[in-house]
Amino acid sequence: MSKKINLKIYNTSTLKQTSKDDNNEEYMTESQIKVINFDSVGGDKYTRNNNLSIQLKTNDVLFLHSDRRYTFIEFKNGKLLDKSNRIDIKKLKDIELKILNSMFVLGDIEEKSLSSLKEITDYVLVYNEEKNTPNERNSISEIGNYFINQGNISSEKTKTEKEEIICFGLEKFKGYCFKNVHTYSKEEFEEKFVKKYEAR
Repeated sequence: MSKKINLKIYNTSTLKQTSKDDNNEEYMTESQIKVINFDSVGGDKYTRNNNLSIQLKTNDVLFLHSDRRYTFIEFKNGKLLDKSNRIDIKKLKDIELKILNSMFVLGDIEEKSLSSLKEITDYVLVYNEEKNTPNERNSISEIGNYFINQGNISSEKTKTEKEEIICFGLEKFKGYCFKNVHTYSKEEFEEKFVKKYEAR
């Protein structure tokens, strides 16, 4: 079991700080909402506390809700598609590894099983739509529809009921690791997440 880490102590970063793309010196949001830099806690501190011989890759952000729920947020400023406009498998595997490691670390820190944790934890991937060509943007929608259809939700239902499209093959984590999974462009993230919690 992990040496106890009080997550609230580390709830001092901001969404802006955690969204920084060091390679390009760019931020994916200007929001000052307080969050946990989970790369620092889940990767660095947890690794040291438990004398692990490997550095765990974890999600960028852990957002603590007032009702004791959690939301993991991962910022991806670059392309997630390869030259053929298909999901970049290497990048997808990296995202999946971060998801699994993050849930393991959070469960250990909070002393919760995966079955109980997934009922109170959501996941958001924020991507930069501006860095994709029009064809790639279309591919993003097609990818999302493909994985929704694999879940036996018809494309007709998606159109009529405006089901939210989950892109990049991450639909499979809904119900497995998380209660809800969202893939937002930067603009959608501001509208659907930032505005919602800045108002509180």
